[in-house]
Amino acid sequence: MKSRRPWGLFVCTSLLTVLAYKTFWAAERYYLFRSLLGIWNGFFAVMVLKRTDRKWGAVAGVAIGLVIGQWWFVENLVLRAFWRFGGFAP
Repeated sequence: MKSRRPWGLFVCTSLLTVLAYKTFWAAERYYLFRSLLGIWNGFFAVMVLKRTDRKWGAVAGVAIGLVIGQWWFVENLVLRAFWRFGGFAP
């Protein structure tokens, strides 16, 4: 049985990022803190995929965890794409 530690660290960083997104927004280093959590989350996602040999269940779990944990980043990418390719005007 392989170690479950990377899964735990991955889930913790995903949840901490969501918690920081909801509660830490008034802090001076908000974007830095959130970005560092995102980098760690990506690092642990790679560790999980390496240890599970990229099985479909692990890939799906990591993808869902990244979307939930890093929603702020996905949202930022979508908004930038809208601004780049036409803006928000009707």
